Amino acid sequence: NLLWACAKIGASDDMILSLAEPIFQATEIHVVTHVDPIPFRCLATMLWAFATAKRYHSSFFGPVAAKLLSQVSIANCQELANATWALGKANFRHEQLCSKLATQALSCLRAFKAQEISNMVWGFGSIGFFHNRFFTEVATTLKGMELTTQHIANISAAYVRVAPGHPVTRAVLLNLLPHCCERVRAFKPQEVSAVLLAVSKAFGNDSGYEPCS
Repeated sequence: NLLWACAKIGASDDMILSLAEPIFQATEIHVVTHVDPIPFRCLATMLWAFATAKRYHSSFFGPVAAKLLSQVSIANCQELANATWALGKANFRHEQLCSKLATQALSCLRAFKAQEISNMVWGFGSIGFFHNRFFTEVATTLKGMELTTQHIANISAAYVRVAPGHPVTRAVLLNLLPHCCERVRAFKPQEVSAVLLAVSKAFGNDSGYEPCS
């Protein structure tokens, strides 16, 4: 909780983040050498905190990711979202872990909140990880969700990054565009830009399907 609070406050206050540096250093040393008994929930929160604090050390993310791999089956929606978002934020791609996170998410997809599913999609998009079944089933799940403008922008950008010309990307955008029109005045400039860029890449003449690998 202390680490989470430091990262959360430090995200908008560099002085707080600087004062919290010894806490992050001590945590990194302890976790790397005593990772085995730490549960998924705590490790996912730590990854989130380190990523939020822009501490992207592979010396920390590597051992934690390896441990998460053996515990994914017990993770809930929020924990899955936190872990995936952190991997994306840190640009740390772990193929096996990403695959297991996506598979576990599929088993409880209907229980995800909009923010959680947006974070997972954004995380995978940020590291270029495409899981066909995950992105396909998420596309269906999104139809019944209340999404914010930020969710729409992040999801659009993520889909087009991992599979720009894939039918599922086009289907997602076609589903989201009416919502964009309804709330066009609520969008921030960068959100509008993200959606328009996604549409141009998905439906442009050179949008042949080339999923990231």
